[in-house]
Amino acid sequence: MEEPEHREFIQTLRSRYHAEGSVFWLTEGELGVFDADLARQVHSHNMADRPLGDRLSDVLRRRDSTRMTWDQVRAAWLGQVRALSGAATTAALDERMRAVLDARLDRDVDLVWLAHEMITRVTVPLIISGLSARAGSVIHADLIGKIRHLLVTAEPGHLDNSPLPTPALTQMRAGFAVRREIRGRARGSRPSRLDLTEPIVRDLLPDLGMDRAVDAVTSMLTAIAGPPGSAAASVIYELHRQSDWARLLRKEHLELSDEEFHTSPTRSAPTTHRFVKEVLRLWSPPVMLARVAHRETEVGEHVLHPGQLYLLSAFLIHHDPKHWPDPEAFDPDRWLPEASPSPRERPPYIPFGWAPTSCIGASLGTTQLMLLCRLLTTRYAVAPEAGGEPRMMVAAVPTPIRFRGRITQV
Repeated sequence: MEEPEHREFIQTLRSRYHAEGSVFWLTEGELGVFDADLARQVHSHNMADRPLGDRLSDVLRRRDSTRMTWDQVRAAWLGQVRALSGAATTAALDERMRAVLDARLDRDVDLVWLAHEMITRVTVPLIISGLSARAGSVIHADLIGKIRHLLVTAEPGHLDNSPLPTPALTQMRAGFAVRREIRGRARGSRPSRLDLTEPIVRDLLPDLGMDRAVDAVTSMLTAIAGPPGSAAASVIYELHRQSDWARLLRKEHLELSDEEFHTSPTRSAPTTHRFVKEVLRLWSPPVMLARVAHRETEVGEHVLHPGQLYLLSAFLIHHDPKHWPDPEAFDPDRWLPEASPSPRERPPYIPFGWAPTSCIGASLGTTQLMLLCRLLTTRYAVAPEAGGEPRMMVAAVPTPIRFRGRITQV
């Protein structure tokens, strides 16, 4: 198997990280904070109690809006995520994933594109459900446009030559579709749903106002256009590379009923859970996270001033031999209970980002990836295209390249 290829910026960054230490200025206004503890402290200090902007109607009237913070929005979402994290949701995800794969059986497909499209299609209903076919297609078009721009950046020319949609226009249409759904639920003309839009309407809309409510939901939709699909593509890539592990996963799942797996994925399929955790360690998306400093912050010997940028990278931390023995090796057994050190000595593992802005859907995302492993080792098989061994390109997100093939039914 070929070694991963790193874009020049990432390669330079890795070299500087090992030569200059874990905190250094990339440019005059960009501070790289790649020490795990300092990254956690800086991000927590900078992003805590972060206010939302004023409502557009209040801006036009030159008055202050009711103060709301992202912490309040996240708290409402976290309560709903707990309601979504059950066997019924997992079964619904399973059904939607099977539908996507069934529709592409025995066709030549770009496996990376398939991963992104599948994760997007199965996740949108968790965020906003009950949409009309037209509204759903508008939102899907917006997300597909974002993914296409990301993948063209990672591997120019690997998609077809069809024109990219106009980002501003598709984003505006998607916003209107979200607005109509929120307004309909608020007026009672549309039913309540078990999704992440519901607590926005039920609990926060009077203080948020329509503009900020739409922004909250569309920001969550945007968050699924990129990293989750990248993680799914990396899972397919490693299932292809790690044939011995794929056989172990198949054996584990053949001994499980759907009901057992849907009820408790991580408990019923511990080998698959270890496999997914190792994929997320080795190929953490995104590779780099940039944030604007909102307040003055001391970072070791450095000082961040408001308006400057700081960069975080779980990818660099997950590949640091100071934290991980043989970090470039794919080894799910490093997650065995007997291999894990005490909680204080565990290496930093941040596949879903840093609090207080870490991914609220981490458990659901893990379940999706485990479902993908289950489906691709028991019900379906991936047959990569003959010739041209796939390899990983590390760019904005880790992306397998030269990775085309067919999905067949077992």
